[in-house]
Amino acid sequence: MVKVLEVEEAKENKLLEKIQKAIDENPEADVYFLAEMILDNLERAELVYLIAEEIKHRKRQNVREVEHKIFQKFFEKGSENEVKIGTAKELQELFKAHFALGDGQEVVFGKATVEEHGQRVVMLGKDIAGLERTKQLHLEAIRIIEEAGVTCLEEIK
Repeated sequence: MVKVLEVEEAKENKLLEKIQKAIDENPEADVYFLAEMILDNLERAELVYLIAEEIKHRKRQNVREVEHKIFQKFFEKGSENEVKIGTAKELQELFKAHFALGDGQEVVFGKATVEEHGQRVVMLGKDIAGLERTKQLHLEAIRIIEEAGVTCLEEIK
């Protein structure tokens, strides 16, 4: 599994380098023009990798949608930090859903161990932390724009 991850990471790095190079060389270009230009220079394996990554992303999105639907329907919010879960029968749809661990491995929700659910919690915590940092960045931008009395950051001299 480690070797597969290393190969995938190398493919991703090579692909990301091509994308970044195209952006750096054509900073004002339309995104679709850049995409066409990059596509013209991709090898078949890179295109397969790109499609596979999109499939993984969409599968994860499907799981999130199932989780959200189930949580909305069957979880009752108690206090700020308390969540009450419905019965196992009510959650069969969620139990069949897959989720990814940090190493890319997919696990069936209903068959996941305590350790696997814990890995997912850690992964989601990192996502939350990243979103919080991004949120703080935008709040700081708002503060700076308002203090400077301008409409955007580029107007600040």
